[in-house]
Amino acid sequence: MWAAVIGDPIAHSLSPVLHGAAYRQLGLDWHYRKCLVPPPQLGGFLQTALRDADLAGLSVTMPHKQTVIPYLQYLDPVAQETGVVNTVLPAGRGYNTDVAGIVGCFPEGGTAAVILGSGATASSALIALSQLGIKKISVCARTLTGRNKAGDVAKRNGIKITGTDLSTESVRTQVSESDIIISTLPVGVADYLAKIVGADSTGKQLLDVAYAAGQSDLVKAFRGRVIPGTEMLLRQAREQVRLMTGRRIALTIMRQALQ
Repeated sequence: MWAAVIGDPIAHSLSPVLHGAAYRQLGLDWHYRKCLVPPPQLGGFLQTALRDADLAGLSVTMPHKQTVIPYLQYLDPVAQETGVVNTVLPAGRGYNTDVAGIVGCFPEGGTAAVILGSGATASSALIALSQLGIKKISVCARTLTGRNKAGDVAKRNGIKITGTDLSTESVRTQVSESDIIISTLPVGVADYLAKIVGADSTGKQLLDVAYAAGQSDLVKAFRGRVIPGTEMLLRQAREQVRLMTGRRIALTIMRQALQ
């Protein structure tokens, strides 16, 4: 059996480390690899892969988390809510484990939250915060509405949000009123906001989902509880392993492999 992570770019992905550790712990002689799939090749790749009887599943990363949906036959309820798929199983079944990954990062909960960005991961963060029972949610982004943007996901699911731009003043206001900050922006994009987010951060929680370049300026400036993007990665990957194998794996096994 084999599984893979598909995306473009893909070289930075740590998914093979996590899934490989899980397979060893479960005693499975499975292979997990990285597959560089440029957007024009997505349909052809899926058509071939989903016909392979040895396929256990695919992890889906950017830029395919939304564009993969038209090629699928089934979406789980969370994938339907978010309009985001990060896991594909045989027979074209699509799932979203990012939401569970984000929920697991916040055992302490919170009362108000701000999301930086409005793309696929922001949409998953929005549903995760709703599942956590957080009623006051703001989204700071260059574009809030549009196909599968967080603003549209909020409207479709009846979630009330405050939408603002990514200017320093807007972010300062929303961060000051929140105890959870989730940055879904690409590596380096949020660096100019580091001092603003970090200025009044004592007692707050920050999840920066970008992990490829190590510790960001945003994380360095933060004075509250920092949740690295690898924590979300770990938790969503564990759920992917459960979907693909039908068996559960201890989070510690995957964390040790990552370290």
